[in-house]
Amino acid sequence: MNERAQRPPKVVVFHCDGGSLATPAVEPVQDGAGFIRVPCVGRVSAGDVLRVLRAGGAGVLLAGCAPGSCRFHDAGSHAQDVATDLAPVLEAMGVGADRVRFAPVGSGAALTEAVSAFIRQVDEPEVSPSSARSASRMSALMDTRMPYPHHGAVQEAALLSHLRHDNPPWPAWAQGATAGAPNLLYVCDLPFLGGLLGRHFSVDTHATLRSCMALLQRAGVEVAVVPGLPCCGHDFGLAGIDRSRAPEARLVRVALEATGAKRVVTVSPECQWHLREGYPDLGVALEPEVVSLVDLLHERREALTPAFSPDVEGISNDHTVLYVGDASAESRASAVALLRAAGVDPVAVLPRELGAGGAQSRGQGHGHGNGDGRGQAPGSAGVEGFVHCDGESRLAQDRLLGEVEELGASTLITVSVTAAIHLNCALRRGGWRRSAVRVQTLFDTLAGRLASVTGS
Repeated sequence: MNERAQRPPKVVVFHCDGGSLATPAVEPVQDGAGFIRVPCVGRVSAGDVLRVLRAGGAGVLLAGCAPGSCRFHDAGSHAQDVATDLAPVLEAMGVGADRVRFAPVGSGAALTEAVSAFIRQVDEPEVSPSSARSASRMSALMDTRMPYPHHGAVQEAALLSHLRHDNPPWPAWAQGATAGAPNLLYVCDLPFLGGLLGRHFSVDTHATLRSCMALLQRAGVEVAVVPGLPCCGHDFGLAGIDRSRAPEARLVRVALEATGAKRVVTVSPECQWHLREGYPDLGVALEPEVVSLVDLLHERREALTPAFSPDVEGISNDHTVLYVGDASAESRASAVALLRAAGVDPVAVLPRELGAGGAQSRGQGHGHGNGDGRGQAPGSAGVEGFVHCDGESRLAQDRLLGEVEELGASTLITVSVTAAIHLNCALRRGGWRRSAVRVQTLFDTLAGRLASVTGS
């Protein structure tokens, strides 16, 4: 075996199977690069790119057709979107956004030139220590063979990004936070998910987090926001990567307790369950109390209710459904009460029945149990495998949206921000593209009813 065959490629190049290349039958060969032929570079997902980087690749080049020559409806724009969407999370991980690039090429010579330029680019500057640390963490935590279809891979990257503790702050939504406050607002991976997925699936998580801050301020609750905290790891549980859950739980416990907060307020019900119930099962117990944001707002409803302006236009009570997903029975009741206080009376609350343990999927219900009565980490929309976007998950999404349409509703309000992302994704495929149903979060709905926001 020669030296080049023994040495792993510096960069990986995805290129079209034919397209506008002059000699599509000839497999490209270039020192320092590994080539992967795909039917269309527009079909390469963020997950494909992240798997290459996780496996140790220094960079990924998406080589598509020259402008105007694509046979698949300008798929190059999708490849460009993949590179653009991954930029913020790669920067946060210390890898650098320049490690992924889209290059339109019209010939074999143009491909060679683009690859050479890309190899020079990833050589300068050299990989930073933070990049090396992130790559080491990725290798230690994640199985490179683990499939992450669609944006499950993006959630993985978002989680890994939060392993660094020197991330920049999020001033766009953290205004109003009080240093040293007894309550810590824990947002997990929502800033990254919003940056990567929000514009595609009509969910602006930064706007949602601003809504959360506005509600807390009107309720008279002082909260601290600490940027760069690690994610709780519920995605690991959903992906079945048990070997990563306990190490992450210990890391999160140290990070949360170091803030000095007496109470951790979670925006997502998945995080509440994982911190409060999943961690003890892993032998990791948190010192601070863990409470969901919806329960805390309900606790402070006497201070919050006078701030609502029920006459705001935009939501018809006769056409609204509340989806609580994996929220506990307590949070379910809190969400309903808060909506009604804000002048929104949903025609239905889904799922209609709760399983054992107070949540739909903990131990039974939609099948998140492990067979011994203990529920695993709940899914982000009430069904096992929802995070994977597999066939079973899509059927569950279709059933939920179908039930909303049967009820004659036009607005689906979700307690989970992640569920809103997944359901908006479902509304972009197949016949749902023509659906009149819209999805928004509970916190955006409530904040929209605040008099100070509406100007009434």
